[in-house]
Amino acid sequence: MSLTAHEGSAARADTWSRYWPTAAGGPLPWATGAPGRPSAATLHRDRGAQAAAWSDTGLAAPLTHRPATLTSALRWARTCRMPAYVVAPADTSAGVPARACRTHGDIALAWRALRRTTQGQGSGRDLVLQESVPGVQYLVHSTTVPSPDGPWHEVAEIWAETRTVAAARDCLDCVPRHGLLFRALTYAVTKGLRALGVEQGRMRCRITYAPGRGPVLLSCRPDAEPLLPCPAGLHAMRVSLRPPPADGYLNDSGLRSLTTLPTMSHLDSRLHPGAPVERRTSPGEVLLRGGRRAVEADYRALRALERRGALYAGAAQ
Repeated sequence: MSLTAHEGSAARADTWSRYWPTAAGGPLPWATGAPGRPSAATLHRDRGAQAAAWSDTGLAAPLTHRPATLTSALRWARTCRMPAYVVAPADTSAGVPARACRTHGDIALAWRALRRTTQGQGSGRDLVLQESVPGVQYLVHSTTVPSPDGPWHEVAEIWAETRTVAAARDCLDCVPRHGLLFRALTYAVTKGLRALGVEQGRMRCRITYAPGRGPVLLSCRPDAEPLLPCPAGLHAMRVSLRPPPADGYLNDSGLRSLTTLPTMSHLDSRLHPGAPVERRTSPGEVLLRGGRRAVEADYRALRALERRGALYAGAAQ
């Protein structure tokens, strides 16, 4: 029997739960910071402290300034004269996306917008201004375990990020483990975790491979996302659903169309019939897994469902 938005949540959960991955890991037991350097908690979450630690260790990191005021930020930008900048919360776990800027006017707009967004967060309102490093960005998920010879860092998975013209996430493609790119990014991130004093737990690093510069470490934060490794010989793609044109809710039949895609593997736990959706906000993510051509075909089919307005109800198309 088809489920509708008016049926019980328990029934919906039973129907859709087989598509929901289980989160792995838990809170990170932080190491104690050594005297004369930022605490581990700061190093594991603060963009400014991270960039300084990586640079001091000889790793590539973006030029970073932590201004107290917009005036100071603009003064630094005028001095550096870089092609592009990024304004972001200093706290990498703030859940607020960074904003790309090309002009001093862009910096001012981004600064004021992020100040409003982080209002009431105390020290979480601190912002940093960084150089914008061109190149594909990768999300590197790692696990660190203690050992007699020191912490052992292992990279579990790496995802290459593709963004839309409006800078929203479009999809993430799994990087094959047996390749030079995986090895190069793993080497850089492993050194980066040592520089941050990570001794145990799961972390997620954002890194870009810049032409002529190699791996550049951008940020790092504690990781609680589900690990979704791709079996050898298969391709995996995490696709962010595009926002609806207006507030509404997820359509039962549209979601069922998603589950019939041959490579559909998981649905974000937020994706169930009747779940509310907000204009300009992605309602969630799906995981496609299979042969590369099959995954790419299902990606196109998913986007076609969105264009037809099949996924949402109560939203003007």
